[in-house]
Amino acid sequence: MKLFTQLTVITLTFLLCQNIFAVNRTWSGPNNGDFNTAGNWTPAGIPGAADNVFITEGNMTINMSANRTINNFTVTCTGGGSRTLIFNTNGNILTVNGITSVGANTNDEVELQCNSAPGGFIFNGNVTFDNGFGSGRTQIKAALAGEGSMTFNANLTTGANAFTEPGVEPKFFFDKPGTQSWTFNSTTSFIVPQSFIVGVLNSPTVNLIGIGSTFRIGVYDGSLTVNVNSTLDIGTFDVDNFIGGAMNLAANSLLRTGGTNTLPTGYTSGYTFNQTSTVEYYGTNQSVRNETYGNILFTGSGTKTSAGNFAITGNWTNNVTFAHGNDVHTFNGTANQTIGGTNLTTFYRITENKGSGKIILDRNTRAANRLTLTNGVFDLNGHDMRINAAGTNTVQRTNGYILSERTDMSSTFTRTINNSNGNKVFPFGTASGDYIPFTYSRAGGNVGRVTVATYTTAANNTPYAPTVTHMIGSGLPDNSASAVDRFWDIDVTGTINANLTYTYTNSEVPANGELNLRAQQWDSGGLAWLGNLTNITSQTSNAVANTVSANGVTNSISQWTLALDLTPLPIELISFNGECNKQTNQISWSTASEINNDYFSLEKSIDAKNFELVEQVDGAGNSNSLITYSSTDNSPYKTTYYRLKQTDFDGSFEYSKIISVKSCEENSFDFTPFQKN
Repeated sequence: MKLFTQLTVITLTFLLCQNIFAVNRTWSGPNNGDFNTAGNWTPAGIPGAADNVFITEGNMTINMSANRTINNFTVTCTGGGSRTLIFNTNGNILTVNGITSVGANTNDEVELQCNSAPGGFIFNGNVTFDNGFGSGRTQIKAALAGEGSMTFNANLTTGANAFTEPGVEPKFFFDKPGTQSWTFNSTTSFIVPQSFIVGVLNSPTVNLIGIGSTFRIGVYDGSLTVNVNSTLDIGTFDVDNFIGGAMNLAANSLLRTGGTNTLPTGYTSGYTFNQTSTVEYYGTNQSVRNETYGNILFTGSGTKTSAGNFAITGNWTNNVTFAHGNDVHTFNGTANQTIGGTNLTTFYRITENKGSGKIILDRNTRAANRLTLTNGVFDLNGHDMRINAAGTNTVQRTNGYILSERTDMSSTFTRTINNSNGNKVFPFGTASGDYIPFTYSRAGGNVGRVTVATYTTAANNTPYAPTVTHMIGSGLPDNSASAVDRFWDIDVTGTINANLTYTYTNSEVPANGELNLRAQQWDSGGLAWLGNLTNITSQTSNAVANTVSANGVTNSISQWTLALDLTPLPIELISFNGECNKQTNQISWSTASEINNDYFSLEKSIDAKNFELVEQVDGAGNSNSLITYSSTDNSPYKTTYYRLKQTDFDGSFEYSKIISVKSCEENSFDFTPFQKN
C-alpha cells in the first residue's frame, strides 16, 4: 500500500508539472509531417494543453493523426517566394484554449484545413486570421464534401487578406456563453463559410462589426442558423447566401439587422422562423423583406418600408415609421399575437387567419384599405382599430370577429363611411364566440367616420354604460327585466341619417322575452332614456335572428340598449315650470318624447302633502318630438305646491317631484323630473 501511494504521488506531481510549466514548441519536422509525432517539435514532445505551438515555415503540409488540445497557436508562413503552409486536421479536432494568430509574409499563404467531419478546430480564445505579419493570404479551407468545422468560443478577427475559396469552405460555429464579436476588416476578400451557426451548447450573442465591405460576409450553400435563446447582430453586413440554403431562427432567438440593411437574401431552401423568434430592424430607412416572421421589431430611425406581402406568426412591435406600400400583412400564428410599439402602425391591408389564439391590440392601429377576418379573434383590448378607406368591402369576414367587450367603452372599431352607400358591418363577437354584428347603413349626408363599442352585462344591466345612471321604465322603478343585457356606444363625426341594426345573443334576451324589442338611446344631458321613436322613423325586430333595426335615425348617437315596446324606458320630461300672473298661476311643462302617454294630471297642495286636482290634460300617446303643455290655476294659495301625475293607457302612472310657486311679490320654483309614486 505504501508503494502504491508513493507511485500515485509521483504520477500526480508529474502531471501537475506538465500543466504548470508550459512549453513553447516550434515545428521542426519534415515538409509533410505528423502533428502528433514528438520528434517533429523543438523541444521534442507532442504538444499538450499547456503548450504554446509555433509553426513558422513554408512549403509544407502538417497533418493531425489524433485529437489534441494546446494553449496558444501561432502560424506564420515566412520566407517569401510564394510559399504555402498547409495545416490539416484530417478529421481530427485541434482545441486551442489560448490565443490563435495566423498570417503570412508577402506572396505567401497559410491554409487552415478541416477536410473531414467531424474534424476541425475549437477556438476557446480569441482568434485572428491575417494577423498583419505580412501581406500574404490566410485561407480558411475545407474539403469539397464532408467538410469539417471551426467553432469560435471567443472573438474572431479577420484581416484584409483572410478568405475562403468557393466550394471548399468549413462550417462556422459561434458558441461563447455570453457576447462575442466577429470583426471583419476586408474590402477585397470574401469569407463565406459553408454554414453559419450561432449557438450549440450555449446561447451566445454574436455581433458582426468592422470596416469591411458589407457584402463580403455570407454563407456559401449551407444554412444560417440562430439557435434557441441566441442572438446574431449582422449590423450592416449582408450575410447573403451565394448558392442557396436555408435560414433558421429557433425559439426565442434574435436576428438584428442595422444600417440600411435588410434580411439576408438568397436562402432559396426557405426561411424558417419559430413564432417566438424575433427579427429586429434597427437601422435607418430599411426595406422589410417579404418572408414569414415570428416576432418583428422596428427600432432605430427612418422608415421601415414593406417590400411585399408577408406573414407574422408572433408579435408586431413598431417604434418608428412603417410604410405599408400596397401590401397585405397576415397574422397567422397559433398563439396570441400583439400589435404594439411606441408608434401607431398603419397597414395597407391586414388579415387575421388564426386557427387558435387572438390578435391583441396594445395600441391604436389603422388599416389604409382593408381588414380581413378569415379566422380568429381580433381583440381591441381597450384600443381603437380604424379603417381609413370608405366602401363596403373595406371589412371582409369569413369566420373571424372583433372583440370589444370593455365596460368603459374603450375597445372601439371605426369605419370611414363618408358618402359611400351599402351596409357597413362592424363584425363584433363575444368572448364566448357568438357573432353579434352591428350594421350602419347611410341614408343621406356625409357620415364621416363611425366608431362603435359594445359589451354584455349582467341580468340587471350592470355595470351601466359610462354615462347611464338607471334603467327606470314606464311605470316601473327598474325596467332591466325588459331590456337586453347589452349596451352599444356609437359616435359619428359627420351627418347622422342612417339605418342601424343591432344583434344580441340568446343569453342576453330580457327576462320578460324579446317580442317587439326596440332600440333606445340614453340622453346623458337629461339623464333619461329617449323614446324609441325619438328622431327615429320606424323600428322592427326579428326574434329568430336576434336583431333590432332602427330606421331613419337622425339624432346625435351615443349609448344605446334594446327594450320591449310594451314596457319602454321612460317618457322624457325636460321642463316643469310655474309663475304667478296677477291673481293666477301659470304652469307649463315640456316632453322630448312620449310612449303610451294617456294624460297628465296637474295637482296642487297648500302643504306639499295633500294634493287636489287642478286640471287633466290629454297626452300625445306616442311622440318623438318636443311638445309643450300649459294649465292655469285660478285659485292659488300664497305659496302653492304643484306636481304632475302622468298616466299611461294601461293605467300605470308616475309622479314628478314638486315645484312651488309663491305670490307675485316673491315668486320662485324648483324642478325635478318624474319619480315613482
